[in-house]
Amino acid sequence: MKIAIIVAVILLAVGLAVTIVGLCIADFKFTSEPRTDTVELNEDFDRISVDVDTTDVKFVVSGTGKSFVEIVEHGNSKLGHNVQIKNGVLSISEKDDRAWYEHVGIGWGERSVTVYLAKTDFESINIETDTGAVTMPAGLSFKNASVELDTGDVTWSAHVWKTLEVDTDTGKISVSGITCENLEIESDTGKVNTEGTRVMQNMSVEVTTGKVTLKNTVAGGMLNIKTSTGDVDLDSCDGGTVNIKTSTGDVSGTLLTDKDFDADSGTGKVTTPPPLRGSGACKIHCSTGDINVSVKQ
Repeated sequence: MKIAIIVAVILLAVGLAVTIVGLCIADFKFTSEPRTDTVELNEDFDRISVDVDTTDVKFVVSGTGKSFVEIVEHGNSKLGHNVQIKNGVLSISEKDDRAWYEHVGIGWGERSVTVYLAKTDFESINIETDTGAVTMPAGLSFKNASVELDTGDVTWSAHVWKTLEVDTDTGKISVSGITCENLEIESDTGKVNTEGTRVMQNMSVEVTTGKVTLKNTVAGGMLNIKTSTGDVDLDSCDGGTVNIKTSTGDVSGTLLTDKDFDADSGTGKVTTPPPLRGSGACKIHCSTGDINVSVKQ
């Protein structure tokens, strides 16, 4: 047994040595230094398309009067981004020119794309990323906007004239200070927060296990919220009609106007104003969660 263990250790050491030599020959990077590239945007565009995997994407209102993209990379120099303008569309995507053996490596540091925009009004924007975060500031506006992520967070403060759609799996979604015609938010396990948001028509929030927190958020049409195990917390919110449904999550908070309340819970406690107080309907259903909603005076 002792001989077998000694032989196994020797073979492991030899294998490790051979692996290290092979990786060195293949230009394996044991350290990762950042590389920064800048791409000037000299052509006009009114639509933006971003399709990346592990890159953080941030937009900034340019203070220089010029539009450009700043890219920070780590690791293999054959891993980068394509930036081009064609037919009025600014497209940003990842490129990977590595050979198969170059996919073995260790890289430290986040990859990022920062888009500096001198122009502030655009027709549309579409962002797709797997694990990267998305940051969109106030001061920009789009006719339509959509963001789709797997595990990245979304922070959105830009005005949208028509519809804003945000869809994540496990990332947190924060929407603040915006006005739009329709707002659609969907998340599996991520939290959803909105503040100072005005939706002219309909607002929909659907979450599996994340908490939904709405503050000073008003929808002119339907305010629809659905969660499985996440709580719903409303602070000075409203809708032409309000529909909230949870499985095990609690519903609490304040609305701005009287409603015709219809609330029920399977095993939870229900506290709402009496029905028939207002013209707008407010229907709340919980399987096991508590309901405690009032009208702000």
